[in-house]
Amino acid sequence: IRSISNVYNGSYVIGSGGLADIINAKDSGLNQRVQDAIVAAINAIQNIPGNFTDAISNNRPAVENAKNKVLELKQILDGEVATFISGL
Repeated sequence: IRSISNVYNGSYVIGSGGLADIINAKDSGLNQRVQDAIVAAINAIQNIPGNFTDAISNNRPAVENAKNKVLELKQILDGEVATFISGL
């Protein structure tokens, strides 16, 4: 998810912006939804206690929450962002 954030925000591109700059210029609401979904996914993953293998058995709700947040981000990227990009 951090890699998605880096690509979206252009964090690892020298002398260039990311997709966020392009989207924000035309649809700041979409950009904010993507940014919020990225943060929510990262936070949910970080909130899984212990290691992932243990959490699958012993903390299923945290794992499910993280999975759902990642899927929400994927839906925005696959749907709204993909539609936006195809219209450029």
